[in-house]
Amino acid sequence: MSCEINQRNQSLIKHFKTLLPLSIRDRLRFVKRPHYSLLRFYLAYVSSKKIIKGLFAGMPFDVPNFNTAMLIGTWELELNEQISKLLDTKPTKIYCIGAAEGYYAVGFAKKLPACNVYAFEMQEKYRSFLLNLSTSNNCNNIEIHGECTTNQLHQFLSNDKESSFVFCDIEGGEIDLLDLNKVPDLKRTTILVEVHEMYVTDCEKTLIDRFKNTHSYTIIRGKERTLQDLPKKLNFIRFISSPSKILSLMGEGRPYPMNWLYLEPK
Repeated sequence: MSCEINQRNQSLIKHFKTLLPLSIRDRLRFVKRPHYSLLRFYLAYVSSKKIIKGLFAGMPFDVPNFNTAMLIGTWELELNEQISKLLDTKPTKIYCIGAAEGYYAVGFAKKLPACNVYAFEMQEKYRSFLLNLSTSNNCNNIEIHGECTTNQLHQFLSNDKESSFVFCDIEGGEIDLLDLNKVPDLKRTTILVEVHEMYVTDCEKTLIDRFKNTHSYTIIRGKERTLQDLPKKLNFIRFISSPSKILSLMGEGRPYPMNWLYLEPK
């Protein structure tokens, strides 16, 4: 009986989401989580929906149901130093695989207007957000695609004559996609990939073993956020919210910090 009730509830929720567009559902969140919704409203107001700090500070980020850590600028901040160095090399092409709403793809395109950015995102909803975000940021150097397959990646990389960079975050799919046998030109490509041990056992070790003959590697350890990471512009929320709630605004919402692998061709 409880299983039937749960299925009925899930069906009602799905029907509710179909009837009400995302813009309206976003406004109704206040009823369910008033304090969290108030914090989101304050963030949007203070930031004018522009990223507050970090690599892409100042970038317009008007995305429905925006990610608070992205807007604050603390999203995956452990990558900032490595990405800054990579952008200084001015790659001619960037492949952003698992682009979601476009935080990185549009950020890369704005930072490097002479670079061609190829953004791959399998979910239609997020491709729509990505298109809107690239348009609002006047980025004409982004090409949007659906799911990235090994065949597609092989075709793209085999045509590259200059430096290219693969940025990959696909929830465990990196094991199947980043395959030197199927995509041999990866051997001369710089790669920054998030490893998802919760989905693929020994994911990190597998990738290191796979690329150890062609690339040098660096493990970038995920870090817990602290209140020191909060931009001074948002100090007011310290008076209206608990430290735990503030920290939840700045993190990824993962059960533990995630690691990344930076792979540089030898």
